[in-house]
Order: sequence, then C-alpha cells, then structure tokens
Amino acid sequence: MSISELIKNNPLKAKELTELIAQNLIEKKFNIIEVLEEMPKLNQSNRGNCMEAITIACTKHIELFDAKWLAALLPFLGNEPARVKWECARTISEIAKQIQADWSKHITLLLVNAQKEGTVVRWSSAHALVQLYLENPKVYAHLKIELESLQRNEEKNSIQKIYAKALKQ
Repeated sequence: MSISELIKNNPLKAKELTELIAQNLIEKKFNIIEVLEEMPKLNQSNRGNCMEAITIACTKHIELFDAKWLAALLPFLGNEPARVKWECARTISEIAKQIQADWSKHITLLLVNAQKEGTVVRWSSAHALVQLYLENPKVYAHLKIELESLQRNEEKNSIQKIYAKALKQ
C-alpha cells in the first residue's frame, strides 16, 4: 500500500492520520523518501499531515532519515502552503542535530521563509537556522550576520529570543 492509498482509504481526522503515518514510518512500513516522493500528488492538507508525520518520526527515531534524502526536502521549503513550510523547517531542526551535510540550499530557503508574513513559518525557520548554526558554527559562520539581521528586524519578541540563543554562543 502506498501513502496515497493509506490516506485515500482512511476516514481519520488530520491529527489521527498524522499519527498513523508517523507510526507507519516508525514501523518501517513506509520510508521517508517514499512519503516525500508521494507528497506532491497530495492536497495541501495531506502534504502538511505527511510532513508533520516525518517530523514526529524523526524526533523519535532520527535513524529513519537518510542524509541522501536531504535534497527531497527542498521543494517543501519553497512554494508550498505555510503548514508544509513550517513542518519541513521543524524536520530540519530535528535532523540537523544528527546529520552533518551541506545544508546551504536549505539555509537559503529558510532565510527567505524567516522573513515571511506568517509567524509560525518565521518561528520554525528561525529554529532550523539556529539549529544548523549551533551544530556547525565554523562551517556556517556567515549565518551569524544573517541571524543578527533577522533578530533586529523581527517584530515578535518570541522569535527574537530564538536568534538571541544562537548569538550568545
């Protein structure tokens, strides 16, 4: 059964469906790349459910994510609904702790999202940027200037504090 079939044949509400997809990922009935590859075929609500399920699965079992799948996350940081963007940023926050890789393309998109109108997108992008910076400050030293600028221009105090955490280091 594919992820599309699971979603299509399931009358569950969004939260329950997200938990079911996450459980299927944890139990290895699907792997993350299969879900990422199917997501463009889904409606925006289900894309958000799938990305949240990936975040949940990666939070509990980071070993489920393979570094070679990083490029598959890129489209979901770009021209996508807000929920998909923020869940993708949350996923990056989780996997950045464990996966050393070239995150430069992700950082470019996260920097764009960190300046969007939606508070949750800015908040989750800030978390991802800070996590990437804190995990490898020498490689991403150029980010410090960007983080300072984002902190200065951010209207929400809660998001400014996220940047301040990284800048104290």
